Amino acid sequence: FFEQLLQAYKVAATRFAALHDTPGVMLRKEAIEAIVPWSTSRWFFHRELTKKLQQQSLLQQMREINPRASESERQAVLENAEGLFGAHPGSPEVLSHPAVLRQLGSLRQAFIQEEVGRLSRESFGSALSGLLQSHSKELVRESLSKLLDA
Repeated sequence: FFEQLLQAYKVAATRFAALHDTPGVMLRKEAIEAIVPWSTSRWFFHRELTKKLQQQSLLQQMREINPRASESERQAVLENAEGLFGAHPGSPEVLSHPAVLRQLGSLRQAFIQEEVGRLSRESFGSALSGLLQSHSKELVRESLSKLLDA
């Protein structure tokens, strides 16, 4: 009895899976762009995986270079590098390509400029706070007025 029941479940499960996960059904539902022929599937998926790994590596570099970069800034770098990923799938040189390095340099420069601005604002606030603690508000106000009028 158990064997017959197992066989019936196996048939039902196979038919159910066939209705949903066949390449033709997935293509019609636009879950995939194309059906990859078996003869080129290893090459195709190796190329796609390598490209994805390169993209993830580039995203990690961008996070390290500029932790405050927005998602749109990161996407812009990825989109610009996408042509290189397609032209040289699997090539480690993509990550050291001059165009990619220029964009990474720009991201780093933007981060440094933001940090310098932030630190100078913090330093200025700290300096004013120190002046107010050690001198009267009138003296600080008078000194600032003279500086601003000059």
